[in-house]
This record gives sequence, C-alpha cells and structure tokens, in this order.
Amino acid sequence: PYSKATRGNIDVETRLV
Repeated sequence: PYSKATRGNIDVETRLV
C-alpha cells in the first residue's frame, strides 16, 4: 500500500494496511 501511497490516497492506503 505504501509503495503506491500518494498525498491523495495515502490515507486510504494506510487504512488498508
């Protein structure tokens, strides 16, 4: 998730962890 995490979707990616 963090590898694709950007400013826009970082919150979403972090929640997927």
